[in-house]
Amino acid sequence: MIQLEREKLLSELEQKIGYSFRSRALLDRALTHRSFANERVGENCPHNEAMEFLGDSVLGFVVSAWLLERFPVLYVDGGITVAERFLRRELRQKLMSLNPASMIGADYKSALQERLQASGGPGPEYVVVEVMGPDHRRTFRVELRVGGRAVSTGEGHTIKLAQQEAARVALESPDEAASIEREGEQNSQQKTEQDREEKRRSVAIGSDYEASTSPAVEAFESEPSRETSARALDVYADEDLIETKLEV
Repeated sequence: MIQLEREKLLSELEQKIGYSFRSRALLDRALTHRSFANERVGENCPHNEAMEFLGDSVLGFVVSAWLLERFPVLYVDGGITVAERFLRRELRQKLMSLNPASMIGADYKSALQERLQASGGPGPEYVVVEVMGPDHRRTFRVELRVGGRAVSTGEGHTIKLAQQEAARVALESPDEAASIEREGEQNSQQKTEQDREEKRRSVAIGSDYEASTSPAVEAFESEPSRETSARALDVYADEDLIETKLEV
């Protein structure tokens, strides 16, 4: 049963499109997304995926019929050469006024990548968390994660568009942008400290190695090549024997 508030919205929509549905339930279904229906499995709530597929087909049919009505026998009568000449003449001015650079959306992914690299933070990770819509009209929801933390989400009809949207949301959100930069600075500082600690350990290990070189190593370094193997094996055997006695 359709709620009263939704009934009012459906009536307003009918007034705007100039058509009153004989089946109000059909209109209600046409406006119900699958994600909404999935949350109400026990309520027998139908969604609009099948109708969306039909709607796309009807739209293509009507537009094709309209074009044929507007230019009825151009290609059929004159062939591809005549049709191409006509289209070039009719569309030339419009195409010449287009700016290819303005048609390419901003590369938010690259901008975010550069910001993270500049702050020394980890690289972004884009994860597809949901796929919605029918097979011919998919909508992808992508979650942007930085350092394992969810930063933003984006949706698009392709995974790349969804990724761009998620990156755009992160960049245009002052709080998220500042948080990303802080995490990058912290990670950079931690990495610097880790590098310093590793260098200190390497120096310490090298000093210990020089101060306590085992007899076996000395044998390899001091003896001629022909005698090295036998000499070293003897020393190793002596060391093993001493260690065994100490353990006992």
